[in-house]
Amino acid sequence: RRCGRVQRQNARTRPPMLLAPQLPLPRPLGCVVDCECGPLPPLRPCSPVATTHLGPVQGVQDRVLQPTIRKWLGVPFAAPPTQDLRFAAPRDPGAWTEPKFTTKHGRSTCFQFKVIDGRLGLKPIGALALNMSLSVGSEDCLYLDIYVPASCTSEKPCAVMQWIYGGGWMMGDKYEYGMYDATRLATSQGVVVIMANYRLHAAGWLALDEIDVGNLGLADQTLALQWTQRNILHFGGDPDRVTIFGESAGGMSVCQHLVSPRSNGLFSRAIMQSGACDTRMYYDTAEDARAFGRRYAAALGCEDASTRLCCLRELPIDKVVKSYLDFVIQWPFPDSLSTGADSFVPYLERGGAFGQFMPFKANIDGQQLPDMPLALIRRGRVNRSPRGDRVQVIMGTNLCEGCIDVLSASYLDKGRATMPLTQTGYDRLLTYMAAYEEGWESHAPLRQRAARAVRRINEAYPVGRYETGWPGLNISGGLDPRGAHNRRLADFFTHAQMGCSTRRALRALQAHGHATYWYQYAYRAASPINALVLACDANHVVGVDYLDQGCTVSHGVELPILFGTWALPGVLAPRDHVMTATMQTYWANFAKHGSPNGAESDAVRWPMYEPNVSPYVALDVPVSVHADDVMNCDFWDSLGERGEAGRQAPPTPV
Repeated sequence: RRCGRVQRQNARTRPPMLLAPQLPLPRPLGCVVDCECGPLPPLRPCSPVATTHLGPVQGVQDRVLQPTIRKWLGVPFAAPPTQDLRFAAPRDPGAWTEPKFTTKHGRSTCFQFKVIDGRLGLKPIGALALNMSLSVGSEDCLYLDIYVPASCTSEKPCAVMQWIYGGGWMMGDKYEYGMYDATRLATSQGVVVIMANYRLHAAGWLALDEIDVGNLGLADQTLALQWTQRNILHFGGDPDRVTIFGESAGGMSVCQHLVSPRSNGLFSRAIMQSGACDTRMYYDTAEDARAFGRRYAAALGCEDASTRLCCLRELPIDKVVKSYLDFVIQWPFPDSLSTGADSFVPYLERGGAFGQFMPFKANIDGQQLPDMPLALIRRGRVNRSPRGDRVQVIMGTNLCEGCIDVLSASYLDKGRATMPLTQTGYDRLLTYMAAYEEGWESHAPLRQRAARAVRRINEAYPVGRYETGWPGLNISGGLDPRGAHNRRLADFFTHAQMGCSTRRALRALQAHGHATYWYQYAYRAASPINALVLACDANHVVGVDYLDQGCTVSHGVELPILFGTWALPGVLAPRDHVMTATMQTYWANFAKHGSPNGAESDAVRWPMYEPNVSPYVALDVPVSVHADDVMNCDFWDSLGERGEAGRQAPPTPV
């Protein structure tokens, strides 16, 4: 009863969502960064103070590094989303008058579990293996970090790069134990870098009828971009040159901001790393998202619709988040993946192979996301820059995005798949994935269509080409024949889920006059940085060297290279430094000029994307330019619903 009364009161007093208006946001006067260091010892930092629209913030200046950098770490951009603000749209925090100390990497993590359920028999993924079963973070987490070279001032502002981290909308934060420390990127390239948190798991992506807007994590990101437009000039950043960039779920968020009406005018450029604009497994319909939300709330004991939201707000946050470990395992999961299984169709309602890895995701809510991003891009409904110009875009993927997916194949097959995959295990997984790629909303003919698609996929990926080689990695021989099906599946995942989705988005953007650039990250690190990001020790995981070549270019391994934050000092090879410098230069040139090609750069010239040629840059040492369809994208665009999705719509005047 008490909960019901509280909920009715909350419904009347729910704060409005503060997101980007269509008119330019006012900027306060007095854009000054004040730092009076005086004759300090070289290791003692000074304390730069900047003024925001909410109040002053005091950071730290590192004078040991050359060039000098100023940092503000943990600047609040939203009120703590706790109590009545849990499951509510983000809102501005209250104003203050005395400087807030923002000098340490505190409050760097929204509440999450770094976990892969041990009952599934998987090796913990990542460098954070010791933390994989631990809860970390806090609900009070909506803070951002700002890295500013001392040469950037309000009189001579620098280009801004705002990072959106990945992690399947379940894990990740703006610092990630130092991997996202932007010190080197900012100082070496002379750009301002911003890293902002957003809510994860149910806290950020639960959809219910009584929540005005789902996609709360996306709303957090939008409010952080709004904060940047209002305040970054105070810190030495140029609000007219803001580039958003992100990887994995962060890359998909980048694509969502390209089309979300509430992100219009908040950035000028976008870099999507290993994301997707139309892959169905990464999006829900509003109806499916709310159906899942109701079942999830009921599993937490909050079944009564009249008190559900209040009930969820009264639960400890660790229970709200951790419960997904038990719940998603019970969500419809087929006992058989054969084309004749009656239980096959229900599992598709949660979005495919990783519906249980990614139970919470963006949904097409009609407000922040009026439609699938690619559909909006094809209609020319792409956001403009603060000055009203077309947004420039870089998109790309890693050479073997699917390698990490293959390591999860046993989970997808409910523990039955053995490694390396046999023909039976491969066929079962392929049937499931083919059915997912073939359909989403209409399930009636799904099983027959899946069988037909499997035949076509096997023709496009014949096992003979994989018995000792790996076409996706341009390896023609010398590999263990027992790994043939694993390599086939890795290419399948790489091409179908991200690679060809990226090409479709590039084509649609280019058709509407956007300058676009395509890349494939192909660098195999000389030092073992990959082991600090993903579970790439294939020998240990499966006992067969079937991924030894591909693991070093799997999903996410470019991140410590991009930020220059290798975690094993002393084991670096010179070419690792070269790759970092190359990638940072391309990214920063794009942020500064709208093109990755700097006027004074001696790097390989990166051509703009053209559909008839499909040029892409292979990010490797050395960099090279190619014009091949290396991912069978014409095939994937012709398959089932992808055939409709792959066809070019005529440009719409904008």
